[in-house]
Amino acid sequence: MTHDHARRAPRTAAGDGLRGLIQRVSQAFGRARTPIAIVAFACICPLAVGGILATSGNSLALSERDRIVGAAQGSEITAAYKQNDRVRAALLDFTGNVEAALVASVTGLSIVGPVPIAAHRGWVGGLVSVDAKHVSRLSQPGTAFYYLVTVTLQLIPYILTGGAGMYLGLVAWRRRNDASVRSLLGLRIPGEAIRDVGWIWALSLPIFLAGSLFEFLQ
Repeated sequence: MTHDHARRAPRTAAGDGLRGLIQRVSQAFGRARTPIAIVAFACICPLAVGGILATSGNSLALSERDRIVGAAQGSEITAAYKQNDRVRAALLDFTGNVEAALVASVTGLSIVGPVPIAAHRGWVGGLVSVDAKHVSRLSQPGTAFYYLVTVTLQLIPYILTGGAGMYLGLVAWRRRNDASVRSLLGLRIPGEAIRDVGWIWALSLPIFLAGSLFEFLQ
């Protein structure tokens, strides 16, 4: 019995650790749920509008789509992809997405900053729902699956990190006169809120990576 208990003890400890981790992440999302929802709404609405306009053949939407895609053709990511170095292209895309998300997250300290950034991301995501021939990617099961999975994996972490930044801005504004909270760069942000943002980012990073790998390794 003693040996059986000794074997079970590490498993029990690991299980308790995992449950504690899940609880902390769940609590972080719970506290940041409203800002995340706001950023999600700001992203999804332009995504739908851009997709509808591009699919319906709106000339302004299609010209904007071609301009955006054309500008991306000269990027280091595209160059790596054309050289069939897909892993490098995916990693460059991942790095660029993380940097952009970090900027959006930091602008969340202004509270409203992530909203226009999310709206632009969604708008672009909607525009590229048509291909170079302006045919909807949703018209065929294969291209529809590729587009929907890629857009989902790309936008979800943007929404999460942007919402996390807005959450931090809201907390700082609410606690601005609370002398019990240590000032950080002139902002009063409790350590708990900073840890919440850290947990949200920790979950977002692998989603960013999965999105880049899926997009370029298909």
